[in-house]
Amino acid sequence: MRRQSFDGAAPKSRAPAWSRVLRRSGADSHQGQPSPSAVAHPLDLDDETRGVLGNFPAEVQEFLQRPFVRDDRRVFPDWYYDETVEFAHQRVFVVFCLSADRHVTVASAIRILPRGRSLDRAQWDIECTLAPVRRT
Repeated sequence: MRRQSFDGAAPKSRAPAWSRVLRRSGADSHQGQPSPSAVAHPLDLDDETRGVLGNFPAEVQEFLQRPFVRDDRRVFPDWYYDETVEFAHQRVFVVFCLSADRHVTVASAIRILPRGRSLDRAQWDIECTLAPVRRT
């Protein structure tokens, strides 16, 4: 297993909000424009999965996807998130997983966004794990 931690502020180029991406329907998805993160996704993932993945900083997206780019044909995504709005901040907890025949990657993340601040001021604390799948 390989683990890597990521933390700090969100990249300034990040535009989509968690609530917009995670809860959007087909009708309100960026008014016909391609998702800002669509170019960064080398895997054949559905729009909703790309939307969730696109909220992570670029280096986390790369960590999660890299093992599957040349090695696995079918990647299965799964995630869980919980959003809490408190007086001083918005807190998002998310676990995101990609799995296939040979690899599994997992990110467990907390994003804190101070009240009244834009997404580029959010603070991340992310733990990522890459594990090979062993067949018996």
